[in-house]
Amino acid sequence: MKNSLKDEIFENLKMKIINNELKPNEKINERAIAKSLNISTTPVKEALFYLEYFGFINIKPRKGVFVNEVNLKTIKDTFQIRLKLEPIIIDLTAKIKTKGFLEKNLLPLKKKFTELLELDEINDTLFNKYNDEFHHFFTDNCGNQFFYSQMNFIYENLTRIRKALHKDIPKRRETIKEHIEIIDIILNDESYEKLFECSVGHIEKEQYEFFKNLDSFSL
Repeated sequence: MKNSLKDEIFENLKMKIINNELKPNEKINERAIAKSLNISTTPVKEALFYLEYFGFINIKPRKGVFVNEVNLKTIKDTFQIRLKLEPIIIDLTAKIKTKGFLEKNLLPLKKKFTELLELDEINDTLFNKYNDEFHHFFTDNCGNQFFYSQMNFIYENLTRIRKALHKDIPKRRETIKEHIEIIDIILNDESYEKLFECSVGHIEKEQYEFFKNLDSFSL
């Protein structure tokens, strides 16, 4: 089914915010958007309403529409939810999918990660691509639509935070090794406790490294 104008505008503006094309605190002109698309302001207003609902913008009466800033609270809130949900989603996928399905999808991904580790220097484009594949495999296959939508929102926020702060995922080789370890635990049918511990540890390490040198941010 074809997306409505509202949905198209919403996705377009959301991706511009995520990719830092629309920067924190930048003003959005709804009339200019409507004029550029040769449409009324109604679908633009509807799209902006949903962008505010999802926390991307702030609509200030009589002042205008502004992209929400990225601050320390935004980062803390994002990692807090990720820390609670991601290990559950990984475990759910491991439990509800067959061994054959998991092997078919995770073994090729493990091979990609292993080949990345063999490079003298980690390729940024490939790392980001495989990292997204890894995380979206679990959100796409956990069998829970609410977890799916929540985690996709969290991953979008993480992308936005990294681009807004010009901060990549730290210690990429360690991250790749942790991904491989999670894959091995799943494919070897090891305990839930070990999978949970590894998943939580993976997120906590990334969070710790990410928060380094962010002292300039305040709540």
